[in-house]
Parts: sequence; structure tokens; C-alpha cells
Amino acid sequence: MNHRILLSLCLIIPTFFSVYAQSRKIQFVHNSVDSALDTVDVYLNNSLLYDNLLFRHATPFLEFASWDSSSTERVHILANGINDTLFSFLNWNLPPADGLYQVVMNGVYFSGEFPGTQFIHFDVSAETELNASSIEQFKLRFHHGVDDGPALDIGESSNAFPDIWAESIAYGGFSPYIERNDSIYRVGIFSDEILVLNYAGYFNDDNYLGKASTLILSGLAGPEFIETELTVSLYQINSEGGPFVKLFPATVLDTAIVQFIHASPSSDLEMVDVYLNNEMWLNDFQTLHATPFLKIPANRNIMLAVCSVQSTSSNNPIFTSFFNLPISTQIGILTGQSSNVAEPIHPLQFVWRDNSRQIALETDEVDVLFFNSAIDLNSCDIRAFEPVNSALCQNLNYGTFSSVGYISIPPYAYQFNILDSSSTNTYASVRFDATALAGNATVVLLTGAVNPEQNPDGFALGMHYASQSGGMLIPCTITTAQETIRDNSLFTLYPNPADEVLKVQFKPGAKAESVSIELMDAMGRLVYKAFSADMVHEIYLSEFPNGLYFLRIYGSKGSLTHSVLIVH
Repeated sequence: MNHRILLSLCLIIPTFFSVYAQSRKIQFVHNSVDSALDTVDVYLNNSLLYDNLLFRHATPFLEFASWDSSSTERVHILANGINDTLFSFLNWNLPPADGLYQVVMNGVYFSGEFPGTQFIHFDVSAETELNASSIEQFKLRFHHGVDDGPALDIGESSNAFPDIWAESIAYGGFSPYIERNDSIYRVGIFSDEILVLNYAGYFNDDNYLGKASTLILSGLAGPEFIETELTVSLYQINSEGGPFVKLFPATVLDTAIVQFIHASPSSDLEMVDVYLNNEMWLNDFQTLHATPFLKIPANRNIMLAVCSVQSTSSNNPIFTSFFNLPISTQIGILTGQSSNVAEPIHPLQFVWRDNSRQIALETDEVDVLFFNSAIDLNSCDIRAFEPVNSALCQNLNYGTFSSVGYISIPPYAYQFNILDSSSTNTYASVRFDATALAGNATVVLLTGAVNPEQNPDGFALGMHYASQSGGMLIPCTITTAQETIRDNSLFTLYPNPADEVLKVQFKPGAKAESVSIELMDAMGRLVYKAFSADMVHEIYLSEFPNGLYFLRIYGSKGSLTHSVLIVH
């Protein structure tokens, strides 16, 4: 269909510029999806400058005649028909200086055919380049020309974590140039960190090497335009002009949603760095902590490397694991002892659980998944005895999730027994308060060691559960059937809140052995540790900031954890 429109753009030259003549070149780019403007003509002062500029085509860089600060130039874009209508764009102040300018025509004339789009307009870049630094490199920048699309990130998507080249490019915007060496890249388009489009960029040929190029995202994102000529795609704009060159689409990388939990009890792994495919993923990640649910690529080979804290690369890992995740929600747990333990019971390993959950199947229930990471607890049973008496899981082996999977329980405050696999001997009794977890799913971990001697400088048997939002694993209060420290009636903790000193006073006969006393901050970091056989133990608090802390007392047979508030 041929129509006629006269579109007028005034080039107003600021009066403070020199009157001396300058030269410049301008490339006009046609990216208007309106079929009424499928072919246009470009005029300068009523003289034809470029004939028949097609949709998704560009002119060469056209050299404008020199002018001075007193002149006014008019550029007209004409299409056949529509009553010879004349309308003007906003004034465009173009400096009268040597340089290259790229002008992209975006928007539509008949908005009724394209709901939610903007009226036709020019987006102008005064920082256009033609050359890279060398013939072995290429330069790229991006223009967002998708009228109904959100702000986007663009980057190289081959790695487990993308190298983002341009962040939050809004419609009509140009990104800065990035320069790369001769190579083949996958160019990913990301919306809210999710890869939505992926392209194979073959930048090692004469079309790119030694040059600076603009890649334009063109089309409409609405579902009615999918699989039409207006489908969103990524194109190169040639500096010589002519049709846009479409980048070859690559396979879109699928996404897995994962929560990573650090449950290794080894003291030398209290804080680690974690890399995925040699890229830093988790910096200074602490034991007994979890990440939020994060997005990582699925259906591709990934290497996970656990390195010492303050590492600068993954070249010297403590532990490595290789995996390929399906498209699903995953729980991943690092468990076991480091090789620095003289005789580790279980070496470090990484355990994945497919088809995990972030929320419960029923909004008035709590979905619980058990995992055994207690290094000397080869097998156990877990049974609830308050407020109900029910077996929760049996034969929970070390390094495994419960074979029955998630169990749904009402949001009560429970007492659990951790028993041996014959369900005759009780290792510990645990208070698990699920009253605030209705509608949520969580993984509950057995942690540490039943016998602390099996885990030198580490922590004793405990039970923790993970929050959806990550952070410190939430400790449960745990006591042992045979332990000498049984409840608060056997010792006094005062004052609480505390200012200068916190005292732990045991009552006569309450303990008959040296115990370990630990203080952890709200992030689960160990800030104080001591062994004491005294009936009164004092912890001086002047160096500890205000906040919530957890005091843990354990002997050879069990432990207790209590909250402490420090207020100076």
C-alpha cells in the first residue's frame, strides 16, 4: 500500500557555535513498523537526498553540505499518499561540527493498528563510530527499537553467568560501544535477568573485524506479532547502508531455579568462594547459610568449584563438581569434611535434589524435606511426638534426602526425636517451630556431628532449616536424652539483654565435664568460642556490635542454643 506523508524535522543550529563552515555525515535508519511507511524518501530543503528507503534498511552515511550558525536546514521524510499531511518533529539541535550521526526512525503513524506504541519519531546518536582499534577486533553497540518492549540487558550468554555488555537499555536508547577480540559470541537479550532471546554472533569475518557496528533490536513484542515479519529480532546496521543483516538465532538457554546450601561442618570451610564455570558466583559464602532461589542455565554442562575465601580465581579449588541440571527447581547442598581433616568420615560432596519446591502445595500446610548432613550419623529415623505422634521419615542415610520426599504438616510447634535406624535409641530431641511457615516449603537439615570428636573444631549435632530468601539457616533448639545439660533449669544466662558482660552460671550438679560455649551473630558467623569447666563463665561484650546473637552450649552428647540480645 502506498501513501503520502510529509514528515518535517527542523535542524536548528545554536547561535553560540562558530560561523565557520563544518562538515558532517548522517545515516538515516528506517525502523518504523507501520506498513503505511514501508517506503519513504529523504529530502533536504526540498531536494531529494535519498530515494525509496525501505523498512529495516539504512542509507549510507550521507554528507551534508556545510552551513553556518545562521542557517536553518529542513529534512523531510515523504511517503506517498495520506492527503499530503505535513507535521513537524521536535527541534533537533545538531552541532555544526565534523562527525558521524545515526538517526533511527522509530514509532508508528497509525497507532490504532499497534496499541501501546509511540508516535513516529527520530532517535539520534551523535557518538557514532566506524572503526575498531585494530583489524583483529570489533566494536558493538546496541539500539533498542522495540516499541512495546521493556528495558533490556544485552550481553554474551555462553557462560554460566552472562557477561553483560549493556544494562537497562530502554526503548529508543543507544548503549555505549564495547570492544572485543576476534571471536564467535552468543548475544543474549535479558529481561529481569531471564534470557528471552539468544543469537549466534559470528564477529570474526569481514563484516565486523576492524569495524564499529550498531546492532538494532527491531520488531514488536506483542504475542500477535510472533511468527510474523514483525517478530522481534536482532539485526546489524551496515555502515554502507542497505538492508539490516539478521543475526542467526541460537538455541535459547533454559533456566533452572536453584537454592544452594553450605552445610559442611569443617572449620576450615567456615567461609568459601564458589565459582560456576570459572566465574565467581558466591563470594564469602558461610557455612550454615543458604542462597535465595537463583536462576542458572539448565541443560548444559556446568563446573562448580569451591575455593578458599578471598580467592581471585578458580585455579586452585578445594573441591569441584560437574553437573547438568534439567529445567526445574533444585536444592543443592555442600556436605562432608574437607581433606584437611586427618581421617574424614565423609569427603566433600555436592548433592542435588530435582523437583524441589519454594511453596507448599496447600496454603495452610508446611512442606518439609529432610536431609542428613550429620557426618557420623550414617542412618537415622525422625519421628514427631508433640503435638502428634507420627513417623516422618525412616532410614535417612547420610548425604541423602528423605526417600518419601516432601511431607505436608500443619504449622505447629513440634518436638522431633532423632533416633537410630532401629528407632530404639534417641540421639536428640528437637523443637521445630513451624507456626510461621504456613504455605511455605523448606529443607530441614541434620548438621554437625553426634560425637564432636569426629568433627574437630566444628559444631555438634544440630537441626536447621532454610528460608526461601536465603541467609543464615535457622537453628532449632536441640537437646540429647543422655546429655548432662538438659534445659534452662540447670543453668542461668544473665543479663539478657546484655551490655558489658554475659554470664553463664551452671547450677550444682548440672554438668560434670568441660563444655564448649559459642556465640554466633545473626548471620551465623562464629564470633566467640571457649571451653569451660567452671560453674560460671563470663563473656565480655565490648567488641560486639548491638544485635541478636545465638549462644550455643554443647558437650560430648548434645547441645542447646539460646538467643541473646546485646544492647550497649
